[in-house]
Amino acid sequence: MKNLIFNGKVFEAETVSKTSTDIIGLDLNGIEVFAFRGISDFSLFKLQDENGNPIEFPQQEPTVEEYLLNLDYRLSKIELGV
Repeated sequence: MKNLIFNGKVFEAETVSKTSTDIIGLDLNGIEVFAFRGISDFSLFKLQDENGNPIEFPQQEPTVEEYLLNLDYRLSKIELGV
């Protein structure tokens, strides 16, 4: 079980995932139990394990859109010789 702390409140979920704009908590059956969408400041959120120890958000695979934007950026750097 993981605890997400936001605005002084605790949100519990079996798994917590983070994308570039969202944090989503799921129960044992994979059902969404909480979601924060459109986040611009992730420093407001803290993740803890079941013992209250701070933990990092698991690395999330980029979405196709994020991957393509990153690829476009990297290719533009090559074209500019940077």
